[in-house]
This record gives sequence, C-alpha cells and structure tokens, in this order.
Amino acid sequence: RQGALTAVEELGRVFSGSRVLAREIRDDNLKKWFDSIAREVALLDCKEVTLAGRKIQQLVNALQEVEQFHQFDGHLHLKQYLGQCRENLQDMVRVGNLNGEVMATFAQVSDAGFMFGPILDAYTPQIHAKIRNSPSSVVKLQCLFIKLKSMMELPLLRISQCASPDFLSVSEYFSHQLVTYVRGVLEVVPVSMFQTLDRIVHIQTSCLVELPTRVEKARVREYAQPEERLQLAQATHSIAEFTQGMLSMERTLVGVVEIDPGQLLQEGIRKQLVQRISTLLHSELIFTAKDTSLFGAVRYIPVPFEERLSALAGRMAGFRRSFEYIQDYVNIYGLRVWQEEFQRIINYNVEQECNTFLKKQVGAWESKFQSLAVPVPSFPCQDPHSLNFMGRLTRQLLAQTHPDRTLY
Repeated sequence: RQGALTAVEELGRVFSGSRVLAREIRDDNLKKWFDSIAREVALLDCKEVTLAGRKIQQLVNALQEVEQFHQFDGHLHLKQYLGQCRENLQDMVRVGNLNGEVMATFAQVSDAGFMFGPILDAYTPQIHAKIRNSPSSVVKLQCLFIKLKSMMELPLLRISQCASPDFLSVSEYFSHQLVTYVRGVLEVVPVSMFQTLDRIVHIQTSCLVELPTRVEKARVREYAQPEERLQLAQATHSIAEFTQGMLSMERTLVGVVEIDPGQLLQEGIRKQLVQRISTLLHSELIFTAKDTSLFGAVRYIPVPFEERLSALAGRMAGFRRSFEYIQDYVNIYGLRVWQEEFQRIINYNVEQECNTFLKKQVGAWESKFQSLAVPVPSFPCQDPHSLNFMGRLTRQLLAQTHPDRTLY
C-alpha cells in the first residue's frame, strides 16, 4: 500500500507543476484527481478483504483509463508510475487473499528439514551453474536461504520442549553451519566476477590502444576500437548484474545469525583478490629454474632478476587498473581494498618467513594477519632456503647487492 500511495502522490506533484521538468504538463484537474486517489489508497482497510478487494479493482480500472489521456503521451516516466501503482495494488489483493490454509500449505512445501547433509550439498553445483548462466538469478537465492531456516526446527524441537539451557549454544552451532553453507553458495559470485575480470584485464592491457591527446580525423576509427570496447562493455555489464543481484537481497536472519549480502559480497571479493595476488606473487617471484641432467641430478639455473620484477610489475599494474575500473560497478572502494589486502599479504608472508629465525614461532592459525573469512593462502616451498616469496625476494636482493658481484 505504501508503494502505491507514494506513486500516486508523486503523480499528483508532477501535475501540480511544482517539478522543474514537469511545468509544461501542469493540469489542476488531474492533480485533484490523483490527490483523491491517494486518499482512497490511504483509507484502504486490509482487514476487510472482500471490501478492500472490490475497492482496489475499481482503483486499478480508473488508473488504466486515465493512462489513455493525451497528457500521458510521450511521458514514459508517468506511465511507469501508473504501472507501478497498479502492480502494488494487485499485490495487495493477492496478499489479502492469503488465509490460514494457504499459509499452512506454504509451510509444508517450504519445509527443508530433510535436506540437511549430503542432500543439500548435492544441489550446490546446480545452483552455481544456474548463477553462472544467468547472473540476474542471484536475487532468487534469498528465498532459498529463508527456506533453509526450517532445517533448524527439527534438531532444536526436543531441546526447546525440555527447556534445556543448551538451546542457545546449539542454535548458534547450527546457525553457523548454515551460514557456512550460504558462504559456499554465494562464493560462486565473486569467483565468476573475477573470471570476468580476467577478460577485462586482457582487453585493457593487450587489446585497447592508449588514446593520445590529439587524434587525426582519418585515424579516429582506428583508435575507437568498437569491437574491443563492446567486449569490455559486455564484461562490465556481467559484473554489474552479479552485484545488482547480491545487493538487491535483503538482510536475512538464519537462526540466530544475520546474513548481510553486501558484506558477504565484499568478503568474497576480498578473498578472490587475496587469492589472485598471492598466486601472482608466488608464481612470478621465482628466481631459479630446476634443470634435470641426463644422469638424474637436479640443479638450479638462475633466472634474470630484472625480467622477473618487470613481468610482475606489468601484470600487477594491469590487474590493479582493471580492479579499480570495476569498483563503481561492485559498490566498493577498490583502491582502499587493494591496499589493505596487499599490505596484509606482505605482512603475513614476512611474519611466516621470520619464523625460521625465531625460537617462539607464530603459527599460521594464530597470526593476526590471517582471517577465516578472507584467508591468505600458503604455497609449497620453491627452494630449500625460503618458505615463501618474501624470503626468495630478500635473498635475491642480498645476492644482487653482494660486494663480490656488485660495483658502485
């Protein structure tokens, strides 16, 4: 009702001529008519279902007739307000017709108590495939999460009946189990977003030509690159659809834990960002290559130091530029997120590398730079002296600046 009332009041203000862009369509008679319709909508009594339904049908018919007036020709925003008002009024009729029998049927159909365990996990790949093929279907997941709340009723039924003091702790346990599953389901969104981001990185770094300050008229089409920019726009639109679906979901209470889709989206983006940056640093900062001789002996061949750093700088710059490019489409502060996570990756790897020199070592699970929601990954050692890329980089810098090899 509030949505319909807001739309009708907005139409009344439009025809009053008070809006800057609507002064040319001022009509006092239509303003008075919409004001009367707004009063009728405000006086609707949802408790009297039959009477309210008849009144709503009369209001819908009146709004359909007024749309035929010439004042609405060429004004799509006015027709949009009328359509929104009619839809809200029709929704009121549908909600008013819900009785106890219908609600009981809904409760039986939406009971998901049987899905706990392997049955629920079997549906996860199908959900992921659906989201990858249709990014706009993300918003439908909210209905699934609400349905999953019924899974907690069966294990908590007897505990609540006997008034056990363990009711709260058991509720928290099953709530966190459901939240963990929800995170696993929604993880496909940032994963798909970063797969699309890889395409954006490739287009921006390899396909698009940097536009000079002045361009000759004959070379405008050459610099325009319509095919490449179309691919860039399609990839960006795909990311925007994922974000729109996530942010349109409302906060949902799963047991005793509240799920915030916006926060889950940001955590998923941070997790994928940390995974990509860590993998890039680990793979690029390797300064020796294994070589196996004919007799089976393994030796390490040095790799040019500056070439490795230049390749890493180029890939990191392209990835950062593309990440900042999509920040407005995913509703985050891209530069701040990049700096915070990059700093955490460096600090964590420095801390772990320092364990080789400390008597009291700091485990990965107790590091203040580690997080359960956004973990920093660990990789196997690439040489016998270093644990991670920070150790390899530091030892290579010491080797490059050693007095025996360097002249100043």
